[in-house]
Amino acid sequence: MIAVQNTLAKIEHPVSMSIMMFGQSIGGSISLAIAQAVFNSGLDGALKSRAPSVSYEQVTAAGARDFRDTLPAASGPGVVSSYNEAINHVFYLVASLAAVGFVFSCGLGWKSVKKAKEEDTATAEALTHGTSECTDDVLFHISVHLATLVF
Repeated sequence: MIAVQNTLAKIEHPVSMSIMMFGQSIGGSISLAIAQAVFNSGLDGALKSRAPSVSYEQVTAAGARDFRDTLPAASGPGVVSSYNEAINHVFYLVASLAAVGFVFSCGLGWKSVKKAKEEDTATAEALTHGTSECTDDVLFHISVHLATLVF
C-alpha cells in the first residue's frame, strides 16, 4: 500500500487503493479455488496408487478426521500418505505463486518514501487542469496489480 501511495499523486490514491484491495480479494478467492482443485485431484490420484481398495468418494465422505473409523484399518496408512501427497501438491502451488509474485515485485522499482510537497502539489494541479502528466505511472501500477490478481 505504501508503494502505491508513494508513487501516485494524492488525487489518485482512492482509485489505486480500491484496485489494489480488489486485486487482493479476488486473488485470494481464485487461489483458494485453485488450491482446492489441486488438492482434490492430488488426493484422487494418490488414493488410486496408495490405497486402491478405497475410493475417493469414501474418503471424502468420511472426512480427514473420521476416515479411520469408517474405512478398513489396513487402508489407513495409504490414505494418510495420500493426504500427505495432496497437501504437498498444494504447497508446491503456493510456493510457485510466491516465486512468481516475487518476480513481479522486482519490476516495481525503487522510490524514496520522502517526497517534496511541491512535486505532489504540481501533479495534483496537472490532473485538475486536464493534463495527464502521471498517466503512465497510473497505467503501470494498474497493470502490475492486475497481473498479480492471483497472488
